[in-house]
Amino acid sequence: MDVQSFYRLGDYMKIDVSKLRSIRLRKGYSQQELARRVGVAQPRISEVERGKCVPRLGTLYRITKVLGVKMDDVLVDDRILRVEDNTKKGGTL
Repeated sequence: MDVQSFYRLGDYMKIDVSKLRSIRLRKGYSQQELARRVGVAQPRISEVERGKCVPRLGTLYRITKVLGVKMDDVLVDDRILRVEDNTKKGGTL
């Protein structure tokens, strides 16, 4: 995914924070160690994992690079989630 596509989709893209946390734990990183390797403070990693803040594109890239995954692995298109939620409530496509 190129940077321009990310910004165009910025209104719709969300970070799957539970998946991000799960990957971090599976790789054996503490929040402190991940923060050190990414170059941010530990509270920033905590805030991202709790969905309290959205990291800048460069920070998200560094997080996923350290974890050995692609950014696409932790991004979710919110429009898809809305359609799925609507169909569960009895709506139509």
